[in-house]
Amino acid sequence: MDAIVPKDVLLPLPAPFWLLVALLLISFLAHILFVNLMVGSSLLVLWTEIKGLKKKDWDKVSHAIAATITVNKSLAVVLGVAPLLTISVLYTAQFYSSSTLLGTAWLLVIPLVILAFLFTYAHKYSWDGLHGSKGVHLALISVACGLFLSIPFIFLTNINLMLYPEHWGEIRSFWDAIWLPNVLPRYFHFLMASLALTGLFFVYNFGRKSADVDFGGLKRHDVTRAFYGVALAATAAQVLFGLLVFFTLPAHVISLQLIGTLTLVLALVPFALWWLWREVRADEPGKRLRPVAAILTIVVSLMVWARHEIRETAVIPHRAMVAAKTLEYQAQVAAAQDYLLMPGGLGGVPASAGSLVFTRRCASCHSFERRLVGPALNEVVASYRGNPQSLSGWIVKPGRKRADYPVMPPQEMPKDELQQLVDYVLQTAG
Repeated sequence: MDAIVPKDVLLPLPAPFWLLVALLLISFLAHILFVNLMVGSSLLVLWTEIKGLKKKDWDKVSHAIAATITVNKSLAVVLGVAPLLTISVLYTAQFYSSSTLLGTAWLLVIPLVILAFLFTYAHKYSWDGLHGSKGVHLALISVACGLFLSIPFIFLTNINLMLYPEHWGEIRSFWDAIWLPNVLPRYFHFLMASLALTGLFFVYNFGRKSADVDFGGLKRHDVTRAFYGVALAATAAQVLFGLLVFFTLPAHVISLQLIGTLTLVLALVPFALWWLWREVRADEPGKRLRPVAAILTIVVSLMVWARHEIRETAVIPHRAMVAAKTLEYQAQVAAAQDYLLMPGGLGGVPASAGSLVFTRRCASCHSFERRLVGPALNEVVASYRGNPQSLSGWIVKPGRKRADYPVMPPQEMPKDELQQLVDYVLQTAG
């Protein structure tokens, strides 16, 4: 389906592009750290409190974990402001379009956050009061978990949708958007990351000799070993879901740089898995926490960069179309103003139909004289002289001829526009 192309906001960026990108990556990394801890902690509280039904000492561990959720969720919310505002500035046309398409689900994010806070606080401060009504207490944290799981799912669906404007015409609601390729694999990859990070956090938190935690009859090493096991299983699952994420990406966003980044990630992860396994089997776990944390910090940083590469590669063609649409709109506004100043206009040669199509669909990526996103057309059109059908076929279904250029996205358009465009390019190219 042809991409929907809105006009851009006619305002300059408030800061250099590179600075906004750096702000986005750094602020997002800080934000996602506490989102992972918030989601992972809520799931581990539920898990350990259920374990506490059979072995009471795990209830004490669960209580200690629950004390951290409210802090993590507050930091997640505060640190989420900067990346949300930055992505709104950098990807205005794409982000606001996808947010609009999600409709009610996007508007529900704030009420869901408020409800999640209320249920989390109710669970935290009713621990003693509901000690004899574990079913009610477990229901509170179960609802909180469901809310915490739904909020990042909506965010992720929105961010995924903004990257693929060719699907916007198919989307009628949030429920249509979640079935787009890459949404569910990314979401499960996120969940595994939350559990892996939170598992390691509590290995450190409970493994400290100075930790003021009453484990009852549980040994400290048994508790830390259990959370090492969570981190090991979640990290291994991340690899599987990560591969699924990669194989569900559209072909035009995969580049050699992205493959190189992900290859480095896959080369590092086995070391972390091996050390985690050694810790699970160790009599006194905790000695390998620092190297594991160091490797996974590098991996997370590389994954944040890889996600940025995917986002930029996916958005570049649509950003170019938006820029062309905006230029065309500005030209129409200028022409209308001319007619207001002088009936009949200020003269000049009327633009051909083909040149208008070129301006709207091609000009932001192609110039006749110089390289832009794509090659200069004067260099490549010679091979299509006398063969307009081949040029039409390439425009509709392009491939990759040169490795130093990104893959051109397919250009779907009415047949009359396509013919006008081909005639104009062949007549204009030197």
